[in-house]
Amino acid sequence: MKLTPEQKASASAILRSNDESFLHLLRVAGLDPKRVLPGADLRGVVFTEHDDLTGLDLSGCDLRGTDLTRAKGREQALFDDVLTDASTRGLPPRRPPADFDLDQAKSMILTGQAPPRAWWPFITALSFVDEKAFRDVRPLAGLTALQTLDLRGTRVSDVTPLAGLTALQTLNLWGTRVSDVRPLAGLTALQTLFLVGTPVSDVTPLAGLTRLRSLDLTGAPVQDITPLRHLTNLAVNGYNQDAVGERPNPAPGAERSPDAHDDRLSPRQRRHRPPG
Repeated sequence: MKLTPEQKASASAILRSNDESFLHLLRVAGLDPKRVLPGADLRGVVFTEHDDLTGLDLSGCDLRGTDLTRAKGREQALFDDVLTDASTRGLPPRRPPADFDLDQAKSMILTGQAPPRAWWPFITALSFVDEKAFRDVRPLAGLTALQTLDLRGTRVSDVTPLAGLTALQTLNLWGTRVSDVRPLAGLTALQTLFLVGTPVSDVTPLAGLTRLRSLDLTGAPVQDITPLRHLTNLAVNGYNQDAVGERPNPAPGAERSPDAHDDRLSPRQRRHRPPG
C-alpha cells in the first residue's frame, strides 16, 4: 500500500511519540477525536490513565476486546449502541434518560404504542398480569434488553413480535391463547417458560433452547416431549400424563408461577397439577 505524504507524516509522528495514550496518538496523527470516534472500530484498544473521555461521543463504536478500565471521564462519555463482547472491560453502566418512566412505558404498550427508543435499553422487566384487554405485543418488539416478561391472564395469542428479544430469560404465558411457540425458537437466553393452560401442543421449537431450566406445561395439550430429551438440565412440570416416550427430568417441585391462575384449566387438568 502506498502512503500519501500526509499519511507518512502521521505515521512518523506516531512512531516518534513516547505517549501510549490512544487519544494522544490520534491527535499526533492530526485526527480530531470528536470527529473520528463516533462509529469507530476500536477493537482491542487499551485506554490508559492519560486518556480522558469526558464529553466524547463513542456511540456506535465496535468495542469488542476494548479495555476502558483506566480511562478517565468514562461516566461523562456517550456509549449509545456500542458493540461489545465478553472481553470488553470498563464500560460504565448506562443511565436512563431524565424522562424515563417505566409505568408510562407500560401504559404506552397497553395502548399499542412503542416506548421512546431512548428508553429501550432500560426496560428489563415488564408485567401485564390480568390485563384482560391486552392482546397485541408488537410494541414490545424493540425491547431487546427485556429479561423478564409476564403475560399471565392476557389475551395474547401471537408471540411473533417477541422473536428478537434475545435477552429474555423468563417468559410467562400462563392462561394466554398462544398456540404456536415457533417464534420463541431463537430466544437462546430463555431459562424459565410457563405454558400453563395454553393451547400449545407442540414443544419441538423449544429443542434448541439449551439454557432452558424450567418448563411448566400444566393443562397444555402436549402429547410428546421427546424433542426435549437432550436438554438434560431441564425440569418439566405438569406435562400431560399420557405423554409419549422418554420424559426430560419431570420435577414435581419445579418452579411455579407465584400467582398462578387456573381459570383456563378444566377440573380434570387441575387434578393432574403437580404440587406447587
